Amino acid sequence: MDDGYDALSIDQFCKRHGFKRATYYNLIKRGEAPKFFTVGARRFISKEAADEWRREREVAAPAKYEAALAKRREARAKTAVAKAAIQETARAPRRSQG
Repeated sequence: MDDGYDALSIDQFCKRHGFKRATYYNLIKRGEAPKFFTVGARRFISKEAADEWRREREVAAPAKYEAALAKRREARAKTAVAKAAIQETARAPRRSQG
């Protein structure tokens, strides 16, 4: 699909993808930002770089989702074990003190 642009400024890229400029700079810090080029003092992201960045995110999303899901399952399992231990303790006969 041709959106009629060859490159986006950083502000245009952020607006098009629904996040703030600060998020873009955080992506740079993490090494997850799209490739860019400069003209004078301004940075631009080519259509191809933006497309590539989106494809990378699409591939990375399922892996991140699966990792989060596994972490959630592990937490639920730990909670179930703790609840079972509490219930077992509550069912144990109490010793009389006397």
